[in-house]
Amino acid sequence: MNIEKLQKLRACEGACDYLQSKADWQTAVKDCDRLDWLEWLIYRIGGDIQAEYEKIKGAARAEYWKIEGASWAEYEKIQAAARAEY
Repeated sequence: MNIEKLQKLRACEGACDYLQSKADWQTAVKDCDRLDWLEWLIYRIGGDIQAEYEKIKGAARAEYWKIEGASWAEYEKIQAAARAEY
């Protein structure tokens, strides 16, 4: 990916400026902390990469909800004990 291709995809000015500030595409992707830009690019490119991304994102989301659910249950337990003591 280069700046011309990114501009043809109608990327925002901030994304184009960011890419130009990096030595190469790999460095730009590796250092990027703007998930919204990366998701936008994946959806614009589409195809197999989008399907693979959705699969990975789904697995990550499921793991997050599993951990979040356990944490929330522990929080509720502590809150209930505190309320009972109060």
